[in-house]
Amino acid sequence: MTLTRTIIVMICAIGVFSFGLSSHLRAQEQATPKTEEQLFVEELQGERVSPQTAALFMDKCLSKIPRKFTPNAHEDFCTCSAAHLRLYFTNGDLTKLDKARERKPGNPAFEKYVTEVIAPCMEQPIVDITYVACVEDRSNSPLISHIPKYCQCVGEQLSPFVKNVGGSTILANMAAYPTSYKEPLDTLLRSEELIQERNKAYRSCFQTYLKAE
Repeated sequence: MTLTRTIIVMICAIGVFSFGLSSHLRAQEQATPKTEEQLFVEELQGERVSPQTAALFMDKCLSKIPRKFTPNAHEDFCTCSAAHLRLYFTNGDLTKLDKARERKPGNPAFEKYVTEVIAPCMEQPIVDITYVACVEDRSNSPLISHIPKYCQCVGEQLSPFVKNVGGSTILANMAAYPTSYKEPLDTLLRSEELIQERNKAYRSCFQTYLKAE
């Protein structure tokens, strides 16, 4: 009985000592002041993207036209993207997108980039992209009364889809088919969801602009 009591007392003493040591280490850690460099880096990481950084982003965006983009759509997208980067991104967010392997679903910074920059900034460009592709399509039915208006109608019907679910469409496809979809814009424009939505728009606008007999 005495031996049992002694063991219990020792265990309690060890527990008290361990708790006291961890508390001491935490207190010591908190008491250790951060260097000016550490504080500067933390402050810089938490700051919103500067106008200069956004301008550099825009220049880089404008330097390469994505596949299927028209010049107008490209300029609109880059201008909007730079503005949204200033609104929603910190310097810390950008550092988490430096490497190609980080630009994928599962990375919160990348997901924010897709939902807060790409999707809303494709709202207008998708109209122009769709319009030009539609006008140049030689398979348009001769029953359509006014091709330009018809094509504008198709593009405008895709705009709400891109704005509301474009981001989730991109992320879902990139996560499900990582070898097929590697870039957000290409993923959106080739996604089955957008193709289905465009086909619905074609049918709807065809009825609107069907020639009267």
